[in-house]
Amino acid sequence: MLTAILKNPAYAGAFVYGRTRSCHSSYANGKLITERGPMSEWKTVVKDLYPAHPDWERFKQAQAALCDNYAEYQLNARHTLEERIRTKDAICRELATHCRRRLPG
Repeated sequence: MLTAILKNPAYAGAFVYGRTRSCHSSYANGKLITERGPMSEWKTVVKDLYPAHPDWERFKQAQAALCDNYAEYQLNARHTLEERIRTKDAICRELATHCRRRLPG
């Protein structure tokens, strides 16, 4: 919820049109699938329309920080998953070796 507020341009006092665009596919219920476009592709941006907490430049910096944080999270999540897989593989190999020693062949 907090991320949605921080990503909303109205937080910076701006009115924006064209933040999302429709894809060429739809959900099973017939609703079009939409995705957010980058700031450079927004159709209309009217700055300083509403009272804002941060100015527009700080808002853009916050957007970049959120994007960097997400990329870092994704990188850490992938490494964490790989580490867990390696650890489980090592445990399985050790158990298999241990069990082979104890079982009569």
